[in-house]
Amino acid sequence: MTYRLHDLGLMQEWSFRRAITEVKKASFSFREHSAPEKSNVLPHVFEALQTQGITPLDVAEQLCLPLWELNGLMRGLDLSVDQARTPETAAK
Repeated sequence: MTYRLHDLGLMQEWSFRRAITEVKKASFSFREHSAPEKSNVLPHVFEALQTQGITPLDVAEQLCLPLWELNGLMRGLDLSVDQARTPETAAK
């Protein structure tokens, strides 16, 4: 829209340049707040740990974190309480 207004002569050069600068800033800011990337490795790490009997809850305890905080740090990887303790590891 900014380009069109400038092309039609409805916006002065100075206003056009300032508007373009603001649009670029807003665009960069939008990219910064877009969805975070997901790890392709972390699900495999937790699967490997699970085969060794190490649950997400065990990992959280070793890191001195509550499970909900570890889950928040994992960005999209679901470390639910149901997965945290399997029947085999619940007897620990």
